[in-house]
Amino acid sequence: MNINLTVKWKSDYETEWKCEDICVEDNESSFYRGIAEKLLVVDFPGELKAESPYGDVLYSVRQRGTYWRNSEKVPSMYVTKKYDSVYGLKPSTYSPVYMTCVSPGADRYGYGNYKFYQMAVEDGEIKVNYGRIGADEGEMFGKRSTSYDDTTLYWIRYYEKLSKLYKDKSDIFYTPVRQKTQHKAEPSDSNTVRFELFSKLAKYADKAVNDTLENVDITEGMIAESRRIYNRLCKQQSVDDFNDVLLELFAVSPRKVRSLNSLLAKTKFDFPAITDREESLILAMEGSVVHNDKEPEKDEIEVYIANAKQTEKVLEIRLTIPVAFIYLNLP
Repeated sequence: MNINLTVKWKSDYETEWKCEDICVEDNESSFYRGIAEKLLVVDFPGELKAESPYGDVLYSVRQRGTYWRNSEKVPSMYVTKKYDSVYGLKPSTYSPVYMTCVSPGADRYGYGNYKFYQMAVEDGEIKVNYGRIGADEGEMFGKRSTSYDDTTLYWIRYYEKLSKLYKDKSDIFYTPVRQKTQHKAEPSDSNTVRFELFSKLAKYADKAVNDTLENVDITEGMIAESRRIYNRLCKQQSVDDFNDVLLELFAVSPRKVRSLNSLLAKTKFDFPAITDREESLILAMEGSVVHNDKEPEKDEIEVYIANAKQTEKVLEIRLTIPVAFIYLNLP
């Protein structure tokens, strides 16, 4: 069942209300989300309210602090509820959200915005984790937690964050988590070289991921989206466009880094090294999780000494370790 409600908003400097009639489902989440969406068009300080057959609600939209946008400080929105007479809506569930804010050199320290905001409803409360991506709990700007006992504020907090350059990456971070390799299997035949090589490669992939990425579970969505964005990255021609796409990649493969600027391209001559770095990380993400706890099948890895031409090919891509050509048939 759907219900109609009228949403109104105005700034403190206006005398007339702007208004819009909207239709939403008659449950708590849909009702309050329909209202909260209008925060993206409200000039603040101001007010936002809604009138419906189930009752009325009024919010105060004010400034609380500032945030960095394009290297400039701008007012930060904060919403409080002034009254709420709404009654009789159907109970509803709230899907968890994971949001990121990524922009270079935008904060007072020149490190760039690199933040996350994770929110879910648990035991009748809104539970929130937030902080700088890659910073451990207890460090400056590291992970912090808070909660709200009014679940009707869920979408209010969500659209507040959208107004501050955050983007919703829930579809990336909440897709199924791939099973990580355990590296415990023992070889069942005499080909111990093949088995040992397989195990070492998997462990190197795990180490590359753990050394570079923030401590998050790698999901199917993260790997697929990282690969998609990487393919776009390789097609960019200008430094600005290249860095814009690279920032998108940082949002879906969060890494431990103090300054985002240190990872960006300064000239076109930086493109090859950066694309190599990002492809290696994606391959490591894939390699660290694609195998379960088992010995590789005989047709999964083929090992033989590289000939002169193959050795020269490897050296062209600046590998300085002893070489063997390895073929992996990944599932």
